[in-house]
Amino acid sequence: MKYFIASSWSNMKQVQLLTENLTALGHEVFSYVKDKRNFVPGEELIEEDKFKNKDYKTDPEIKEIYEKDIEGLSEADVFIMVLPAGNSSHITAGIAFALNKKTILIGSPEKTETHYLIFNQQYNSIEDCVASIKEEKSAR
Repeated sequence: MKYFIASSWSNMKQVQLLTENLTALGHEVFSYVKDKRNFVPGEELIEEDKFKNKDYKTDPEIKEIYEKDIEGLSEADVFIMVLPAGNSSHITAGIAFALNKKTILIGSPEKTETHYLIFNQQYNSIEDCVASIKEEKSAR
């Protein structure tokens, strides 16, 4: 099974944990934590918005990231969004839904949004999600 994980940069540690758990179960994972450029020594989060002053329409680095994300999402069977998540993650969730991907939400939304109904499953924690995926895998 191939998974695509989206979340906010502030959730890097949680995304890393989820990525490691899914990989250990034998799944392929597309997530931003697998890109070494996102780590500093000690694998700590870079707390800067490196795209803040860039033009998203013309910047080649932004275009490359976009293209890799769309490719990774297209190849995935399952989309997972870990809350809290930013605008890009929410947009990606909509794309995943439109591509008929299975969609999973981890965490509790801060407020009620009708479009969270696009998620097939919701879990309170990464541990709950991983336990469910383990159960599914053993049931096959």
